[in-house]
Amino acid sequence: MEVSRSKIAWAAGGFLVGMLLLLFGGGYVQYTLGMWGLVITELGILVFAIVSALVSRLDLRAVFRIRRGRAWQWRGCLYIYLGTFFITYACSMVLSALFPQMTEVSESLTGFITSGPYIFALIAVSILPGICEEAWHRGTLLSSLGSLKSIVLRVVIMGLVFGLFHLDLFRFLPTMVLGMGLSYMRIKTDNMLMPMTFHAVNNLIPISISFLLLPLAQTMEAQTVGGTDPVLGTATVIAFTTFSLASGILFIHLGRRRLSDRPQAGAPRQASTLQPPPPSTPPLTISSSASVLVPMTNEQVAEYHAAEQRARRTTVIIVVVCCSVVLLSCLACFGVALLEAVDVLQTSA
Repeated sequence: MEVSRSKIAWAAGGFLVGMLLLLFGGGYVQYTLGMWGLVITELGILVFAIVSALVSRLDLRAVFRIRRGRAWQWRGCLYIYLGTFFITYACSMVLSALFPQMTEVSESLTGFITSGPYIFALIAVSILPGICEEAWHRGTLLSSLGSLKSIVLRVVIMGLVFGLFHLDLFRFLPTMVLGMGLSYMRIKTDNMLMPMTFHAVNNLIPISISFLLLPLAQTMEAQTVGGTDPVLGTATVIAFTTFSLASGILFIHLGRRRLSDRPQAGAPRQASTLQPPPPSTPPLTISSSASVLVPMTNEQVAEYHAAEQRARRTTVIIVVVCCSVVLLSCLACFGVALLEAVDVLQTSA
């Protein structure tokens, strides 16, 4: 236990040192060199992650384990990412409504991203963070928390760490939710490739919007300035936020169910926890004293089927509730759009 606590202490100290280096060194380099400074910062994060793992005496092969992954793992991680995407979108909408100054922060960030060509931004803002930042957070830092048996605790801690890492008060909550989702992928799959991929995809979306859709969005915004109603705007925010939260909860539940119902990579496929035995063969389970299959008792079979029924019932309830909320949110948005159209027609008349 002392060794495990020492690893956590090393990780905490390393995170503080890394944040100081990022705040002063990385901030200065990015301010001076722009996008090239961001590239240098990301590569520095990767080097710092490897050095921190070596200092903490972690197994590098386990910390930075990368494998192809199985199809059910990718599906589960996709559901988790979609869930976190919708929830982060809801958080961003609420924060934007409460703090209008977030628009200035978003515009400055967009200007920084679009200061170079699209391919360069793709490498600097999407690919490199997906590799370098994940190597530090889902690699070194998360591996240092291995002595904590609670998955929820590890996920929450890594979410808070990821939110603090971005040094942005307005983006703290969305990045925290994203960090929690990526950490859950890493824990359940024991594979760095999943969080790296979805981190890169998550950064790719705003890059593409900034380069491809920003001129169109500015034109539409200029055409609609002065024609909005604060009440209708609030109703729209509430409807879209409710829609995003319900969708996020639904996808996260489906992803958690997908990843929990399958064994982790390298784990033995235990019939008692994965799937019921075929009717034509006697039920089997793995003996605790040796790695041999022994018949399951009738009580174990009944317990398995009862657990499966409870899980299916819970899934059905969550799906029905979330889909109902999504439908009501869509109807609310449609009603708001009709009110806005009627208001425009009355004004023009």
